[in-house]
Amino acid sequence: MNVRNEKCLENYPEYPKRSSIEDPYNPVYFNHTDNNSRSYADPESLEEVQKLNFKSHAGEVKIESGYPQNPVGRTGMTGRGILAKWGANFGADAIITRNSKDLEVLLVKRKDTEELAVPGGMIDEGETSLQTAQRELKEETGIELDMSTAKKIYEGYVDDPRNTDNAWIETSVYHLHVEGCNSEITVQHSEVIEASFVKINDALKQKMFASHRSFLNLLS
Repeated sequence: MNVRNEKCLENYPEYPKRSSIEDPYNPVYFNHTDNNSRSYADPESLEEVQKLNFKSHAGEVKIESGYPQNPVGRTGMTGRGILAKWGANFGADAIITRNSKDLEVLLVKRKDTEELAVPGGMIDEGETSLQTAQRELKEETGIELDMSTAKKIYEGYVDDPRNTDNAWIETSVYHLHVEGCNSEITVQHSEVIEASFVKINDALKQKMFASHRSFLNLLS
Protein backbone atom coordinates (compact mmCIF):
# COMPACT_ATOMS: atom_id res chain seq x y z
CA MET A 1 0.00 0.00 0.00
CA ASN A 2 1.53 3.29 -1.12
CA VAL A 3 0.81 5.92 1.56
CA ARG A 4 1.11 9.69 1.05
CA ASN A 5 0.39 12.58 3.37
CA GLU A 6 -3.03 13.84 2.30
CA LYS A 7 -5.49 13.33 5.17
CA CYS A 8 -2.90 14.57 7.66
CA LEU A 9 -2.71 17.88 5.81
CA GLU A 10 -6.38 18.52 6.60
CA ASN A 11 -7.46 20.46 9.66
CA TYR A 12 -8.23 18.25 12.66
CA PRO A 13 -10.98 19.52 15.04
CA GLU A 14 -8.69 19.83 18.08
CA TYR A 15 -5.70 21.31 16.20
CA PRO A 16 -4.78 24.82 15.12
CA LYS A 17 -4.59 25.45 11.39
CA ARG A 18 -1.60 23.77 9.80
CA SER A 19 1.02 25.77 7.95
CA SER A 20 1.69 25.36 4.26
CA ILE A 21 4.13 22.57 3.43
CA GLU A 22 5.65 24.64 0.66
CA ASP A 23 8.96 26.49 0.95
CA PRO A 24 9.78 28.56 2.89
CA TYR A 25 8.58 25.97 5.39
CA ASN A 26 7.49 27.38 8.76
CA PRO A 27 5.35 24.73 10.52
CA VAL A 28 3.24 25.58 13.57
CA TYR A 29 4.28 23.88 16.83
CA PHE A 30 1.49 22.24 18.81
CA ASN A 31 1.26 19.97 21.84
CA HIS A 32 -2.32 19.36 22.99
CA THR A 33 -3.06 20.11 26.65
CA ASP A 34 -4.19 16.49 27.08
CA ASN A 35 -0.56 15.44 26.68
CA ASN A 36 0.31 17.06 30.00
CA SER A 37 -2.30 15.04 31.91
CA ARG A 38 -1.41 11.58 30.61
CA SER A 39 1.13 9.74 32.75
CA TYR A 40 2.19 7.50 29.86
CA ALA A 41 2.92 10.41 27.50
CA ASP A 42 6.45 11.24 26.45
CA PRO A 43 8.12 14.33 27.95
CA GLU A 44 8.06 17.54 25.93
CA SER A 45 11.57 18.89 26.61
CA LEU A 46 14.18 18.35 23.90
CA GLU A 47 16.68 17.14 26.49
CA GLU A 48 14.34 14.30 27.47
CA VAL A 49 13.33 13.56 23.88
CA GLN A 50 16.97 12.96 22.98
CA LYS A 51 17.09 10.11 25.54
CA LEU A 52 14.30 8.18 23.82
CA ASN A 53 14.71 5.25 21.43
CA PHE A 54 12.53 5.33 18.35
CA LYS A 55 11.15 2.42 16.35
CA SER A 56 9.12 2.25 13.16
CA HIS A 57 7.67 -0.40 10.89
CA ALA A 58 9.43 1.51 8.11
CA GLY A 59 12.88 0.89 9.61
CA GLU A 60 15.34 3.45 10.93
CA VAL A 61 13.83 6.71 12.17
CA LYS A 62 15.49 9.87 10.91
CA ILE A 63 16.41 12.38 13.64
CA GLU A 64 16.70 16.09 12.89
CA SER A 65 17.51 18.77 15.48
CA GLY A 66 16.94 16.10 18.15
CA TYR A 67 13.40 15.17 17.03
CA PRO A 68 12.14 12.12 15.08
CA GLN A 69 11.01 12.96 11.56
CA ASN A 70 7.83 11.81 9.85
CA PRO A 71 8.91 9.16 7.30
CA VAL A 72 6.43 10.35 4.67
CA GLY A 73 7.27 14.05 4.86
CA ARG A 74 5.94 17.43 5.91
CA THR A 75 2.59 17.88 7.66
CA GLY A 76 2.58 21.62 8.38
CA MET A 77 2.91 20.99 12.12
CA THR A 78 5.68 20.04 14.56
CA GLY A 79 5.34 18.83 18.15
CA ARG A 80 3.20 15.85 19.16
CA GLY A 81 -0.25 17.26 18.49
CA ILE A 82 -2.63 15.10 20.53
CA LEU A 83 -0.46 11.98 20.24
CA ALA A 84 1.19 10.56 23.35
CA LYS A 85 4.52 9.56 21.85
CA TRP A 86 7.24 11.22 19.82
CA GLY A 87 7.86 9.27 16.63
CA ALA A 88 5.64 6.31 15.82
CA ASN A 89 2.52 5.76 17.92
CA PHE A 90 1.64 2.11 17.37
CA GLY A 91 -1.94 0.95 16.96
CA ALA A 92 -3.99 -1.89 15.52
CA ASP A 93 -7.19 -2.13 13.49
CA ALA A 94 -9.75 -4.90 12.98
CA ILE A 95 -11.54 -5.40 9.67
CA ILE A 96 -14.50 -7.73 10.22
CA THR A 97 -16.44 -8.83 7.15
CA ARG A 98 -19.51 -11.01 6.73
CA ASN A 99 -21.72 -12.21 3.90
CA SER A 100 -25.27 -10.98 3.67
CA LYS A 101 -26.66 -10.48 0.18
CA ASP A 102 -23.46 -8.55 -0.39
CA LEU A 103 -20.11 -8.48 1.40
CA GLU A 104 -20.42 -6.24 4.45
CA VAL A 105 -17.81 -4.70 6.75
CA LEU A 106 -18.16 -3.59 10.36
CA LEU A 107 -17.56 0.16 10.66
CA VAL A 108 -17.80 2.78 13.37
CA LYS A 109 -18.54 6.48 13.08
CA ARG A 110 -15.95 8.52 14.96
CA LYS A 111 -16.92 11.45 17.17
CA ASP A 112 -13.91 13.61 16.35
CA THR A 113 -14.32 13.82 12.55
CA GLU A 114 -17.71 12.07 12.09
CA GLU A 115 -16.07 9.87 9.47
CA LEU A 116 -16.41 6.11 9.05
CA ALA A 117 -13.57 3.92 10.31
CA VAL A 118 -12.76 0.32 11.07
CA PRO A 119 -12.55 -0.42 14.83
CA GLY A 120 -9.08 0.15 16.24
CA GLY A 121 -6.89 2.01 18.65
CA MET A 122 -3.51 2.33 20.31
CA ILE A 123 -1.55 -0.63 21.64
CA ASP A 124 -1.40 -0.77 25.44
CA GLU A 125 1.82 -1.73 27.18
CA GLY A 126 2.22 -5.51 27.23
CA GLU A 127 -0.24 -6.14 24.40
CA THR A 128 0.42 -7.61 21.00
CA SER A 129 -1.09 -5.81 18.04
CA LEU A 130 -3.55 -8.67 17.53
CA GLN A 131 -4.67 -8.45 21.16
CA THR A 132 -5.21 -4.72 20.69
CA ALA A 133 -7.31 -5.25 17.57
CA GLN A 134 -9.50 -7.77 19.41
CA ARG A 135 -9.84 -5.54 22.49
CA GLU A 136 -10.70 -2.43 20.49
CA LEU A 137 -13.27 -4.37 18.49
CA LYS A 138 -15.09 -5.28 21.70
CA GLU A 139 -14.72 -1.83 23.28
CA GLU A 140 -15.99 0.06 20.23
CA THR A 141 -18.75 -2.26 19.02
CA GLY A 142 -19.51 -4.69 21.84
CA ILE A 143 -18.67 -7.62 19.54
CA GLU A 144 -16.31 -10.17 21.05
CA LEU A 145 -14.55 -12.44 18.56
CA ASP A 146 -11.59 -14.78 18.67
CA MET A 147 -9.24 -13.17 16.17
CA SER A 148 -6.45 -15.73 16.45
CA THR A 149 -7.07 -16.79 12.84
CA ALA A 150 -7.24 -13.23 11.50
CA LYS A 151 -4.91 -12.37 8.63
CA LYS A 152 -2.58 -9.39 8.90
CA ILE A 153 -3.09 -7.46 5.66
CA TYR A 154 -1.07 -4.31 6.37
CA GLU A 155 1.55 -3.01 8.75
CA GLY A 156 2.98 0.48 8.48
CA TYR A 157 2.36 4.21 8.31
CA VAL A 158 -1.14 5.69 8.47
CA ASP A 159 -2.13 8.95 6.78
CA ASP A 160 -3.86 10.16 9.95
CA PRO A 161 -5.12 13.73 10.57
CA ARG A 162 -3.46 13.67 14.02
CA ASN A 163 0.02 13.21 12.54
CA THR A 164 2.73 15.85 12.81
CA ASP A 165 6.29 16.13 11.55
CA ASN A 166 7.50 14.57 14.83
CA ALA A 167 4.70 12.16 15.83
CA TRP A 168 2.62 9.85 13.68
CA ILE A 169 0.43 6.74 13.66
CA GLU A 170 1.61 3.32 12.50
CA THR A 171 -0.74 0.35 12.59
CA SER A 172 -1.19 -3.36 12.08
CA VAL A 173 -4.43 -4.21 10.25
CA TYR A 174 -6.08 -7.60 10.73
CA HIS A 175 -8.89 -9.06 8.62
CA LEU A 176 -11.32 -11.70 9.84
CA HIS A 177 -14.26 -12.96 7.78
CA VAL A 178 -17.11 -14.48 9.76
CA GLU A 179 -20.21 -16.25 8.58
CA GLY A 180 -23.30 -14.65 10.02
CA CYS A 181 -21.95 -12.62 12.95
CA ASN A 182 -25.33 -11.76 14.40
CA SER A 183 -23.80 -10.46 17.63
CA GLU A 184 -25.56 -7.43 19.06
CA ILE A 185 -23.73 -4.18 18.44
CA THR A 186 -23.50 -1.98 21.52
CA VAL A 187 -21.59 1.31 21.45
CA GLN A 188 -20.35 2.65 24.78
CA HIS A 189 -16.96 3.99 23.67
CA SER A 190 -16.36 7.71 24.23
CA GLU A 191 -14.84 8.16 20.76
CA VAL A 192 -17.57 6.38 18.77
CA ILE A 193 -21.04 7.62 17.77
CA GLU A 194 -22.40 4.43 16.22
CA ALA A 195 -21.37 1.13 14.67
CA SER A 196 -22.93 -1.10 12.03
CA PHE A 197 -22.27 -3.51 9.20
CA VAL A 198 -22.13 -1.66 5.88
CA LYS A 199 -21.90 -2.94 2.33
CA ILE A 200 -18.28 -2.49 1.32
CA ASN A 201 -19.23 -0.88 -1.99
CA ASP A 202 -21.35 1.67 -0.13
CA ALA A 203 -18.64 2.33 2.44
CA LEU A 204 -16.08 3.10 -0.25
CA LYS A 205 -18.33 5.85 -1.59
CA GLN A 206 -18.34 7.66 1.76
CA LYS A 207 -15.72 9.79 3.49
CA MET A 208 -13.51 7.59 5.63
CA PHE A 209 -11.03 8.33 8.40
CA ALA A 210 -7.26 8.37 7.82
CA SER A 211 -6.09 5.50 5.56
CA HIS A 212 -9.11 3.31 6.27
CA ARG A 213 -10.44 3.43 2.70
CA SER A 214 -7.08 2.08 1.54
CA PHE A 215 -7.31 -0.71 4.14
CA LEU A 216 -10.64 -1.83 2.67
CA ASN A 217 -9.22 -1.71 -0.85
CA LEU A 218 -6.66 -4.30 0.24
CA LEU A 219 -9.48 -6.84 0.49
CA SER A 220 -10.15 -6.82 -3.24
